[in-house]
Amino acid sequence: MEDEFSEMQAPQVNPTLPRRYEIDALRSIALLLLIVYHVFCAFQPLAPSLQLIGYSDTLERVWFLGELLNTWRIPVLFLMAGITTGYLLCNRSVGNLLRSRLMRLVPPLLVTSFFVAPISSLFFQLSQGQSVRYAPSPGHLWFVWNLVVYFVLAVPLLFYLKLRPDNPLLRLLSALSPYGWLLLLPGVLVLITVFLEPYITPELFSAHFLRFWYGFACFVFGVLLVSLGERFWQGSRRVCHVALPAALALYLLRMSGVDFGGALARLIACALESAYGMLAFLGYGSLLFSRRSRIFPVLNRSVCAVYILHLPIQQGIAFFLFPARLPAWLTFGLHLAATLAISVLIYAIVLRWARWLYPFLGIPPLKSEASRDVSATEPKAIERDWAVTAGRFAVLYVVSPVIVLVTMLVLVSAAIHHARVRQAAREPGSSNSLALREAIFVGDLDQIREALATGEDVNHRDENGWTTFSMAVFARNPQAMEIMLEHAPDLSIRSRDGHSLLWAACWMSHYDCARILVNHGAADSLTPSDRIALHHALEQPYEAAAAQIRTHLHVPSEADYLENRARIRELLELRLGSGLEEARRN
Repeated sequence: MEDEFSEMQAPQVNPTLPRRYEIDALRSIALLLLIVYHVFCAFQPLAPSLQLIGYSDTLERVWFLGELLNTWRIPVLFLMAGITTGYLLCNRSVGNLLRSRLMRLVPPLLVTSFFVAPISSLFFQLSQGQSVRYAPSPGHLWFVWNLVVYFVLAVPLLFYLKLRPDNPLLRLLSALSPYGWLLLLPGVLVLITVFLEPYITPELFSAHFLRFWYGFACFVFGVLLVSLGERFWQGSRRVCHVALPAALALYLLRMSGVDFGGALARLIACALESAYGMLAFLGYGSLLFSRRSRIFPVLNRSVCAVYILHLPIQQGIAFFLFPARLPAWLTFGLHLAATLAISVLIYAIVLRWARWLYPFLGIPPLKSEASRDVSATEPKAIERDWAVTAGRFAVLYVVSPVIVLVTMLVLVSAAIHHARVRQAAREPGSSNSLALREAIFVGDLDQIREALATGEDVNHRDENGWTTFSMAVFARNPQAMEIMLEHAPDLSIRSRDGHSLLWAACWMSHYDCARILVNHGAADSLTPSDRIALHHALEQPYEAAAAQIRTHLHVPSEADYLENRARIRELLELRLGSGLEEARRN
């Protein structure tokens, strides 16, 4: 029996929306770009911090290509999800739409969290010499977790649009069409940035707390825009010619290292760049892909499954390919081609025919199956019906509410925590100066000197056990480290998890910072927990840092290491596990 959501009869929101082929095309392109981005990240120093197997010969000099996507690659997925939701709202009740979307999102999220993402973690643990452990997490489908929450939070808006198709919100969007959108979407993101800025500590500029509300704003904006019907697509095709130059200009300013005048101004610039990048993506996508195509319907069916599968495949290929140490660009091409080819082949050969797996991998059902009636008189059909009903009940009334509840608790606790940190930083005599931390992350050396001159404590610890000096290591700011070293920072500190500063610098691939730490004696108190990070550092292309670490640890040369890896690993375990002094005696 349909619930009250389905029984509600209401006017349709723009019930004459035609089929839009660009929706399928843009969604497929956005997910494929993410796959390329993940492979590209494996060739950057940040790979270990993303739990990706990194290649020793990095392509850091062309990272500007990755930064071109960075500010809008995830928000545009939320915008496209909102557009799809608004489109589907025309022919469905709110209850039916909510149930269908949750059944489309939650099963793939669970499968990825408990079966797919742990495989990616397994390859990473093996590559780094870590002990193997089962590590369930949403992994590369973390944004789907957010989408589940967005759908639930947007239910009041969806009801409003169904009951009031001619509402003030749509009239405002219509009146601003199209060039007013250049102010509206960026303006909303800027307002969110300004409002949430007091709840964000400097080291968490890209934290989940801020991204969550950016994504929700993009989702709502997509629902509202597509409700305008053809006017939205016509407007997006016009406004993109202004949005693209604006996004590129902000991108060039960001990459040139322009001082925006503070952390908040930098956040606002990123929000503007993100908004203009999304509007440009939509507009040019509509110009190029508004006609029926043979390839995009196929991609639309397979891209979700391919995206879910690609990361463990990418990690597995890296595990076996990277030790060959081929030229970086050749390795990147082979890595990307093999990741895409194997993912597509698994879909085409296995998943395409295993239709019972469709709901678990985000593959839409075939139209013939969707319309097929199951006879209630057959015992097997009844058994299957009970299984499906139980599964739907668990997804809709157990898992989905838990996801929403956990997310809300995390957001509220994060807001309270960050507000307390900011308030403590503003209190007179506080040694945890907000100004000092912001100066470290922004790179304002003069402000760092001024803060230290007023007596700021570089050894003040946060709730995780890291000192203010540690922030310079996290921000990869060697100049700030040199300035703060004049104020006697404690280089032997360990975090609440037992990690040292040298460990953090190596794992974050901040080898210039690691070299400074070693020069000032940070390697004099090594423990077994530091072994893996230093072992990883020896394989990186930062020869100066690697040579410095080898000198202090008496590790054989890089050539000897490559020729006899197993023996060198034993030496590392002996020397780093026993501490530097015992290693010297040995």
